[in-house]
Amino acid sequence: MELFKRIGQEIDIEKLSKEICGSYQFGQYNRHELIFVGIDDLSYYLYTSNGRYLVKIMNKEKTKEDISEFVQKNMIINKNYVHAPKIILHNEEAIFTYNINDLQINLIVMECIDGMDLYSINKVITKEDIDKLVDMVVTFHKIEEKIEINDYDEYCFMKIKYDYEKTEKYLPKDIKTQIEEVIKEFDKIELGKLPKCFIHGDLISTNIMKDKNNQLWLIDFYESGVGIRILDIVKILNSVIYNYQYEDETNKLEEHFLHRYEEEMPLTEYELKVLPVLRKADALVGIMLETYDALRGRDNVENQYWLENDTRLIKKLEKES
Repeated sequence: MELFKRIGQEIDIEKLSKEICGSYQFGQYNRHELIFVGIDDLSYYLYTSNGRYLVKIMNKEKTKEDISEFVQKNMIINKNYVHAPKIILHNEEAIFTYNINDLQINLIVMECIDGMDLYSINKVITKEDIDKLVDMVVTFHKIEEKIEINDYDEYCFMKIKYDYEKTEKYLPKDIKTQIEEVIKEFDKIELGKLPKCFIHGDLISTNIMKDKNNQLWLIDFYESGVGIRILDIVKILNSVIYNYQYEDETNKLEEHFLHRYEEEMPLTEYELKVLPVLRKADALVGIMLETYDALRGRDNVENQYWLENDTRLIKKLEKES
């Protein structure tokens, strides 16, 4: 199964879950449910006699240092009252190490939100939810901790040239022409003029949960830290508000989001000037990597959705420019 490639081999999730139940004193194991949304760790819901929990088995590529940094970011975010699930400690430790068949896996257990991510809900976002999202993002952007982002995620527009070198030979000619034109525009941007703050770094619809009380929650903070503020704005516009299945409804919602955000934290003139180029760069990075993943056999439903979404979005942005 593709999911198990993330941790190195297929394992007995039921056996692991019973070990977690005993170690964390979660009561009796009832069942588990794998989470197929997302492309990083192997995550699943653990149902016990005491309740439901989220287990994240860390990708084999992550070091203990990577995981510790993720834990630290979660602690900071919880401390600053951002709606985010908390990590559950085991013997005062956040990371639980499990050995099976000569494989050592690291995992964390988290509170479970009784709801679904916005990608799975798959409805056009409402103005009310945008207002809630703005409040959360503003709170996030006001965090004063100084954990710098050392290297942006490959799905970030900052990696457009790196991603193009990686995927160029797999791309159709018309897309390559578009990418090369946007790279020329991107190279003109003075990145040092873009304000920085504490950002989420990956604010897409799979990383925003909505619970049964219609409260929004942010999850997955691997890419969080002090970075270019406009990155979060671009991701929300491109990957939360824009949905190709509801394209006609998104233009006014984009305006509403920007208006509400600027009421709290005005964007600079330079940020507004380069926003259209950065939105194009973000969409094209998505097309590059999603095309590359499809050719490598990772052509699942989620990948197909994002490829279609980014393809439709770039056409929309080109018409508007």
